[in-house]
Amino acid sequence: KKKPTLNGRGAARFAMEDAHAAEYPFDHSAQEAFFGVFDGFAGKDCAADATRAVPRALAANIAAAGGLSADLGALWPKVFADADAALRAHEYVGCTCTAVLVWAHGGARYVQAANVGDSNVYLFRGDTAVMLSTEHKVTSAAE
Repeated sequence: KKKPTLNGRGAARFAMEDAHAAEYPFDHSAQEAFFGVFDGFAGKDCAADATRAVPRALAANIAAAGGLSADLGALWPKVFADADAALRAHEYVGCTCTAVLVWAHGGARYVQAANVGDSNVYLFRGDTAVMLSTEHKVTSAAE
């Protein structure tokens, strides 16, 4: 459970432990954009480091796959495993990750979302919300 600190007037204050990343162009390509939100646990340090580790891991895995295709679904588990390895210094703290990559390939535009933890991504088209990812919760039968 998060513990508050007290401000000068004795009021409880909770530290913001979230971090975010928005990179356009992503990986030196005007055809790609990356967005990520990281919800830190027990401090902001892991979330702040994840703003660099996840985009690096994504770029490295795209390069290893020979570039972008229409579906990057198989890439995300490796991206998150590589980012997790890069964040080993934060062994007893952590963060969730919600990531979105937008790119153009073969004349079409794509958006793909992935997440680790209890967060998810929605795409809004007018008044309609389309869920692009699903929260990971222990109460979920799929988990």
